[in-house]
Amino acid sequence: MTDDEDVNIVAELRAQAERTELMRLCAARIVDHHESGRRIADDQALQWARDFVRLNPPLSRPLGTGEAQQ
Repeated sequence: MTDDEDVNIVAELRAQAERTELMRLCAARIVDHHESGRRIADDQALQWARDFVRLNPPLSRPLGTGEAQQ
């Protein structure tokens, strides 16, 4: 592998980790809403959200700004 390929792989891994964190935050919001009394009508969606939060620990760094990295 070349250095450029290594950089691309690292960038893609970081981007995927951030997408997963955004999904985890959304899933956590669903669970929080349910637990605070805003019942979620779809039991499967609630179970998916609980499982996603349980299986994906929080990202150990801040999310990026969304700007392209050079």
